[in-house]
Amino acid sequence: MKRQQDLSQFFKKRSKTSEGIENSATTQSASAESSSQPEASTSNEIIDVVGKLIRRKIVEEVNTAKFFTVLVDETVDVSKADQLTVCLRYVTPKDGQQVLRESFLSFCVVKSKTGAALAESILKLLRDEGIVVSNMRGQGYDGCSSMSGIYKGVQAELRKVVPQALYFHCASHCLNLAIAHSVDNTSIKLTIGTIASTCAFISASSHRVRLLQDSVELNLPESSARRLKPLCPTRWVESHKAYITFRELLVPIVRTLEALANEPGDQGARANELLSTICKCGFVVSLFVLERFAALFLPLSVQLQARDLDIFEAQEAIESIATVLRASRGDAERDFREIFAEASSICAELEVDVRLPRLCGRQIHRENHSVDGVEDYFRISVYIPYADRLIEEFDSMFEGIREHATKLQFLLPKFVENSSFDDLADALVFYETDLNCEDSVVREEYRRWKIKWSSVPGGAKPATAIDALNHCSPRYFPKIATLLQIFATLPVTTASAERTFSCLRLLKTYLRSVMIEERLNGLTSMHLQPDISVTPEEVLDVLALNPRKLNLIL
Repeated sequence: MKRQQDLSQFFKKRSKTSEGIENSATTQSASAESSSQPEASTSNEIIDVVGKLIRRKIVEEVNTAKFFTVLVDETVDVSKADQLTVCLRYVTPKDGQQVLRESFLSFCVVKSKTGAALAESILKLLRDEGIVVSNMRGQGYDGCSSMSGIYKGVQAELRKVVPQALYFHCASHCLNLAIAHSVDNTSIKLTIGTIASTCAFISASSHRVRLLQDSVELNLPESSARRLKPLCPTRWVESHKAYITFRELLVPIVRTLEALANEPGDQGARANELLSTICKCGFVVSLFVLERFAALFLPLSVQLQARDLDIFEAQEAIESIATVLRASRGDAERDFREIFAEASSICAELEVDVRLPRLCGRQIHRENHSVDGVEDYFRISVYIPYADRLIEEFDSMFEGIREHATKLQFLLPKFVENSSFDDLADALVFYETDLNCEDSVVREEYRRWKIKWSSVPGGAKPATAIDALNHCSPRYFPKIATLLQIFATLPVTTASAERTFSCLRLLKTYLRSVMIEERLNGLTSMHLQPDISVTPEEVLDVLALNPRKLNLIL
């Protein structure tokens, strides 16, 4: 009875952090010595069973939904093992509505990173968990060749097994790559490097951090920011915030560096180097240009990581940003005039001369433009090239999403009025086995679907697949509902897969570097899916299948 009470207490603490999970289960370090102890073995058995029960309920939801998408990413854990994380995206009912859900399934250690080996690991994991692989309709990965290769990548290997499993390059990665590829302008590149060096220099010392905080309170008391944000090479949301924060705190940063420049030793020398770079007109103007575009990209970057985002909503958000970019480029003179006025005001406060850099007509690899003034020079040499490259990269990186969204949008009520049945021809051929009927059946159903929305005002018509699905009765529109469910299931981002890596770092630490894979998967499932309830009775039922293990607990 006492063991059962302890087990109940264990489940009451499931919703706590990973440390709470570890403490509630009376865990020990997962070394070879501790794994032989009865209590550690019992703890591992309970965690393993809970994880399996959670995964079993997820698999039941996926198989009930029928269609699903697989989201995969890979990282190296603290023990230097290559961990492949597998998440599933599917449609499931909740409170009388159909909702999109992205659930973590499992980590999987891989020894080979070729496309064929990774694909085999994914298929084996799905089959072992009891998922019907033939119902896979989408694949979401990043753009590395072993995953996205059209001949030998994972997506190609999986499409040999399931031809309908379309590959989508993670939209969040596409945005990051578009921005990263745009940073080839010398002024922008040097400015980003200076920002990164300044953030690292100040954040490396508690003394410098306190000086910056004091400077902010003195020079910019209305600001809510008190610290600099480091430039993250992978999380571009943080980089956007870093540019915005650096521009906001520019004056306090300069005052902090001026105070540090008077100190002897390497600290004073480094502060002088950074100060001489920051207090230049070119840096200030480039910083303001970066901040302007970062403020534009930040909402999109956050939106593209949402779990319930579908390709149509993502396409609309991307097009809205692309439209703003083109408008800014088309009216570059007016837009840059505002930026330059703000930069000039800060330069005056920092006593920085607003002047042209030294020009040399003989050199062809420098920004030696023939201009009439400082504003014209920086507009031509910084703002316009950066805006042009951003537009070019946006058009290139998001071409795949645009193509898929354009082919599949004809079922959405927002677009159905201006569409015809012939626009669905490609989709009907591609998903012929899922529809399993003659074209004439779908044609008549599509006609009734158009009539249903003909009298509805444009603003009230659903613009996403999941919203349209919630207005589509499977009884009256079975084929339309099937297509809408598939469209909603198609992936947009692999952010859910990447979020599991944060959990991995929390659970598998240096002191638990030899944690067994069953324990890791169990703890991760418990941590990431606390909304899936598992009762002590369910755990005891599973343990009862092995009397020896049950005796250890009872």
